[in-house]
Amino acid sequence: IQIMCSSRVKKYNANFSTHTLRHTAATMYLNKGVQLKTVSTLLRHSSIKTTADIYVHQSSDSVREELDSVL
Repeated sequence: IQIMCSSRVKKYNANFSTHTLRHTAATMYLNKGVQLKTVSTLLRHSSIKTTADIYVHQSSDSVREELDSVL
């Protein structure tokens, strides 16, 4: 993937790596409601705890949305 993206990275003078893409994808999956275990499997983490510790972030917007949905 990095080889495929390298020409675009140079063209747009972007500064990111395949790790950045991986992190972004994992975060987007979780924000869209994909189960943590599924994301952990996709990332090939040996433990779901690794995925949770790195990728699960509770944003103030998500807290507000969740509270609004039950009120």
